Amino acid sequence: MQAKEHYLHYISVLYKNENERLMDIIKELPADAKESSMHLIELVEYRGEKKGREEYKKSVVRNLLLKNADIDFICEVAEVSKEYVLEIQKKI
Repeated sequence: MQAKEHYLHYISVLYKNENERLMDIIKELPADAKESSMHLIELVEYRGEKKGREEYKKSVVRNLLLKNADIDFICEVAEVSKEYVLEIQKKI
């Protein structure tokens, strides 16, 4: 994570329950700072969502492997490659 993203993450945690206030603060910024702040917020949200989806996918694959599901079935259900499943299988 870059310095700006660390800072933004810190601010978002600080204002966790005050999203409306954080957005008001951003609205008061000069146009160029406002735009870059919103871009960083969107980027952090996107990365968080992507990481969450990846963690969920790993969890599904791992659980199916633990239930002795067929690898081809896991690939189809989780929409992942055989290599991906085999890599997770090595870690179990």
